[in-house]
Parts: sequence; structure tokens; C-alpha cells
Amino acid sequence: MAASVATAPEFHADKPRVLFQGKYQGYYDITRDGRFLMIKGSDQETVPTQIALVLNWFGELRGAIGRN
Repeated sequence: MAASVATAPEFHADKPRVLFQGKYQGYYDITRDGRFLMIKGSDQETVPTQIALVLNWFGELRGAIGRN
């Protein structure tokens, strides 16, 4: 859910509205630039058991480009 909020001249919040529709797992994150990272569910209601996390991918890419 999302709602627009104003703080001046006084606090006011609009009526909440649906931000995302569909089935999503309970895990999410928000990036610094405001994008959402979420795991979309399926009709079978499976729960992910693994996730691949790549650290320092830019450095890896830079190294791979330098080798070619």
C-alpha cells in the first residue's frame, strides 16, 4: 500500500492505494534510488529454498574485461 503525504502547512495523508498486485513472498528490499526488490510467488505457493547473492560483481566484471 502507498499514500501520498504532505507535511506543510500541516500534516495530511491521502487515502492509501494498492502499490503492487499479485502474490509476493514476505521478503523485500528497497534500493537507494527507490526501486523495490521482491520475490514474486507462484500459483503453487512454493517457498524459495536458495538465493544467489553476487558480491563485488562490478569488480568481477572489471577484472573479466581487463583479461580480454
